[in-house]
Amino acid sequence: MKGNSAIWNIMEVPETMRICVVEDESAVRAGIILKLNGLQKNIRVFDVHFGLSALEKISLIRPDLVITDIMMPELDGLEMLRRIKQELPHTKVVLLSGYNEFEYACKGLQLGATDYLLKPLDPAELRRLIAELEEELANRLRTEVHPLLKQLSRQHSIELNHVHSPSSSLWFNETVPKRLLLGEHEEIAGIVATQAEKVVFSFSWSQRPAGVLLECAIGDGGHFFTAEQFASAAAEALEQWETEQFMGHAAGSPLRSEDREARLRHASGTRKTMLKSIREMNAEALKQQLPLFFKLIEPLPLTELRKQCAALMASLDEGLTTKDDIAILEDDKLMYWGSWVTQHESWALLQNEMERFAVGGMKALIVLEQDGQNHSYGIAERAVQLVAHYTDRDISLESVAAQLDIHPVTLSRMFKQHTGENFIHYVTRERMKLAERLLVDSDKKVSDISEQVGYGDHRYFSFLFKKTYGMTPSDYRKTYGVSASH
Repeated sequence: MKGNSAIWNIMEVPETMRICVVEDESAVRAGIILKLNGLQKNIRVFDVHFGLSALEKISLIRPDLVITDIMMPELDGLEMLRRIKQELPHTKVVLLSGYNEFEYACKGLQLGATDYLLKPLDPAELRRLIAELEEELANRLRTEVHPLLKQLSRQHSIELNHVHSPSSSLWFNETVPKRLLLGEHEEIAGIVATQAEKVVFSFSWSQRPAGVLLECAIGDGGHFFTAEQFASAAAEALEQWETEQFMGHAAGSPLRSEDREARLRHASGTRKTMLKSIREMNAEALKQQLPLFFKLIEPLPLTELRKQCAALMASLDEGLTTKDDIAILEDDKLMYWGSWVTQHESWALLQNEMERFAVGGMKALIVLEQDGQNHSYGIAERAVQLVAHYTDRDISLESVAAQLDIHPVTLSRMFKQHTGENFIHYVTRERMKLAERLLVDSDKKVSDISEQVGYGDHRYFSFLFKKTYGMTPSDYRKTYGVSASH
């Protein structure tokens, strides 16, 4: 990097905080800088002299803290404070005051100064000042970063474990290029240990990747500068990591929009062809059509691929359960199968399970038709009892079918015929009844109730509850809960 070494080689020294010292007397200025460096804190102190040139340097450095004298030629401390706060509102400014300058110091506090220190500077006061600013920066970072990571956690149904921020200052400096890396927990721990001086913060999700935000060079790929850019970079990085883990290989080049649209149209047509094969009970045709469908959607972004798989499973479930010519895909059924799809750790496993459900389900229905459905009523009743007494939060069509030793499609068909209700709808309704009772009669958190009744995805739970009762879980509790009657 070329240029003024006092300003441009900022990234070559590990730091948590940048401090500019403004003072017109060079000896006093040197003494302040000496005392700051003597604190043995991980800081970088800049001698920016005084006046307009100091203001220009501060604008380039964008420090966390400015320590400035009050009485100076060309630009006094109060005017310096006003201009800094106008351009850099988050930069803290501390005024240096003599005993006869108390009135000016009070005016500075009114203008937004963080504090004032009496000359000569006491190292203990400097240490206190730096410690307070370090804590404030760390708190600000947590306030900004946690919501961004929590939002990603909700979108991907994962839990944020912790955030460690050894270099909070770098997060707020939008002139510093940063790069986000995701990987296995051990891999990220190794990077944090070997590149500690570059770590802005690190974090981890449960059962998912860990991440580290590093300072980097402008030439490094994927770099960004602002918090807003971090949010999009993190979403993209997590999507890419999940894709690689799920597909078993690195993601390919993004599809052109016209290619993506063409694949979606062909996938929709293939899905309709598969439903026709189901109505004709043609298991061999269905078995040949499934790989074509998988090949069409495989290059799609992971989110879209899973969406297409969920739509196919909902269509197959409806087509195999009823004898209607048109499969109606309702929101709760799409969300159920969407959740089912995301439970599979790999693309190969998901394809196998989808084929087992579709082809195996059709064969099971053929057997059911030949058997004359003599025991279907008893099986449907047993399924109702299992749902009523199930203690596992992960109750599902597959788990109940396994208990009854029948194929999920067989259970779905029998249940529909003898109750007039789709099994997935029935389970959802029973879960919502339990959630309603817990909201009214207990003081458990809504998120805990969501988990208890079987929904790790709290947004999914809230959607279903509002669809059932016409209001969100929180609003329902406010209206009908125990506290509402007092």
